[in-house]
Amino acid sequence: MSRVCAAAQIIGAVCMLAFTVMEAAGDGASGFYNQGNTLYREGRFEAAALQYQKAVSTGVRNADVHYNLGNAYYKVGELGLAVLNYERAHRLNPADSDIAANIAFVKAHLTDRFDEEIPNVVTRLVLGIYAALNPNMISIWVFVTFLGGCLGGGGGCSHRSIGCGGAS
Repeated sequence: MSRVCAAAQIIGAVCMLAFTVMEAAGDGASGFYNQGNTLYREGRFEAAALQYQKAVSTGVRNADVHYNLGNAYYKVGELGLAVLNYERAHRLNPADSDIAANIAFVKAHLTDRFDEEIPNVVTRLVLGIYAALNPNMISIWVFVTFLGGCLGGGGGCSHRSIGCGGAS
């Protein structure tokens, strides 16, 4: 039983230390966090996100702050920022299944913001040539052209001989 009590005391001390560090390092981070929670409950998600962001900017590394910031960003439609903060929360607390579920949920709703057009014939031709002209292909083309020139396949270039004394 004494091991259980000792473990409980250690856990309590660690929790108190973590809270104290959050207070000291944050210089009001918990105030920003609590204000963000209040604004979130009121449905003022942009203002809540701003308060959570202020808490993060104080240097506090806390999974709950990033998780709530991700929730606020999700509510205002900033899915990329929501995923970013869920990922940060997941790094700080990888065992939290809610964080993992939110990451999967939001990623399932992400879509690209542009419509991909089907290229016309000319565009496909130019893109095909561009794709074929990688540095290796260019090197081979230059080598073959140079080798062809050296072996007498000059392609119509005239060769002039210079002689001594006589007219050519």
